[in-house]
Amino acid sequence: MALKKKRRYCPQGVIRDILDEKVAEIQNNEARTVGRKEKQELKEQITDDLLPRAFTRSRTRGGVRYSTAIFLVNSASASKAEKHAHQAARSLGRPGKPRCRTPSSLLQAS
Repeated sequence: MALKKKRRYCPQGVIRDILDEKVAEIQNNEARTVGRKEKQELKEQITDDLLPRAFTRSRTRGGVRYSTAIFLVNSASASKAEKHAHQAARSLGRPGKPRCRTPSSLLQAS
């Protein structure tokens, strides 16, 4: 079972390169310097233009062990694991907050 949250992101290096090109173009064509506020506006405009073509990421895998009725989530982040477990419980028609344990707490319990 995989839960994928579609999150788009643009690499900051790409945005910076395009911003530097636009700033240089403005400085050459209009013979003026570009202020901090105008750079920020240009950066927001570039980000808005790139988002439709941006990368997507974030996938968390999990599964159910039916013999012990345990839902396992493969995530290093406890908050992501809780979100995944909660979403899986809602999808299976089990409202409420599921009990979550970290691998370290499971090892100490045995």
